[in-house]
Amino acid sequence: MVLIDALYFEINLKLKGDQVGSTEEDKQISKTVWRMNGVFLETNFLSQNLFTAVRPMTIDSCRNLYPLQLMYAFVSNAVEATVSVKVLQGHFYGKITTCTSMVKDNILLHDSSLMPGGGGVMAADHSNDQFVRLLRPVTAVYLHETLIVTILAQVDGTKYNRRTMYFKPAVNGEGEAQITCGVNSLLVKVCWSLMN
Repeated sequence: MVLIDALYFEINLKLKGDQVGSTEEDKQISKTVWRMNGVFLETNFLSQNLFTAVRPMTIDSCRNLYPLQLMYAFVSNAVEATVSVKVLQGHFYGKITTCTSMVKDNILLHDSSLMPGGGGVMAADHSNDQFVRLLRPVTAVYLHETLIVTILAQVDGTKYNRRTMYFKPAVNGEGEAQITCGVNSLLVKVCWSLMN
């Protein structure tokens, strides 16, 4: 999101009943409205010479519901990075995360164990390459940082290989890296654009 003025977030968090066909209603966990003042945040962070910062915020809910803790990242002079991962040879089962050189908190892009219906294993075939389904392909990066993409890929039943790629942000354009994990080959591409 591009934050120019105040933003309002309405949060309605519920715990879904676990019985199929049950008359049990969803349990309300947290319900609140949160206001983020963009002008104050930018003035406050930039006065401290912070161009990127990750901050926690605890929101106390009304009506004796549970408090909610949110993490947000302030990124000044940001560009948008759209990440895609294609299986060129073999298959992919594993995790893909991203972070930046200044903000080390990992953002989960893919976890094969979380994909429903066996969608966690992606295999290339000769007629078309398979793209790995990402939970969130877009992230904001400070223009003068480095985007770090890490892939943890299963190479057999018990072994995993870790590969890390570094991408320098740009106002537009793209960067790519081809990696090999065992007999599997993946192409990681990052497309850059301005946030507006």
